[in-house]
Amino acid sequence: MAVDRSIEAAERFNLPGPLPAWRLLRRHIHETVCAEGIEVARSGFVQSFGETALDASLLQIPLVGFLPADDPTADGLPPGEGAFLACSCWLVEVYVMQGWLDEAGALFARLAALIAAAARLGFPASVAG
Repeated sequence: MAVDRSIEAAERFNLPGPLPAWRLLRRHIHETVCAEGIEVARSGFVQSFGETALDASLLQIPLVGFLPADDPTADGLPPGEGAFLACSCWLVEVYVMQGWLDEAGALFARLAALIAAAARLGFPASVAG
């Protein structure tokens, strides 16, 4: 993501940088991650190459533009994931991007209720999840 954001910043703000080399590196990283980072049996990205465990942070894949939201490898969470508040918020965003508005609305409502309850008890939102 750092390479992608460096390219974006250089282009947007007309900053100097080796853009052709960065674009080549970005393409190489993307191809490598797509070739070596997928757990075929579950059709999803793994935490690290050679592993089979998925992770809720993989919801960031469509949010940062690495793959479109409707790509099957960018879809879903392993069982038990998503309880962490930030991951649940990412899931709402991915649901919206996928057009699953009812699911997004329902999850958002639960998150809002959780945050409100935590606030009433004096907890910051960061510990609500």
